[in-house]
Amino acid sequence: MIYNCASHIGKVRKNNEDYCKGEIIDTDFGSIGIFALADGMGGHNKGEVASKLAVENIVEFFKENLLQNSNIKIDYIDDIIKQAYHNVNHIIYEKSMSSLEFEGMGTTLVIAIIYK
Repeated sequence: MIYNCASHIGKVRKNNEDYCKGEIIDTDFGSIGIFALADGMGGHNKGEVASKLAVENIVEFFKENLLQNSNIKIDYIDDIIKQAYHNVNHIIYEKSMSSLEFEGMGTTLVIAIIYK
């Protein structure tokens, strides 16, 4: 599996708040691709921080929770996605409450899991 992450700042903003990441996990059952893309909310505080937190943490959550006892929990993917988004939302919310510098920060987030 080959992938690439690319972003463009656009014509309006001076700061690119996009963040993307992909990881391939090789298992006995085949490779799993985990890909995430976030776009910080422009005009709000620290959108670039929120987007990086979202992507890094959701990819890590999937790496830790998609496999159990060497089996892929593909039948529970909907539940894992919901838990992952809830977890990431909590992390970003806690960061936004930690300082006025981060108050009101937010991001969009999309994830793709590719298996077989």
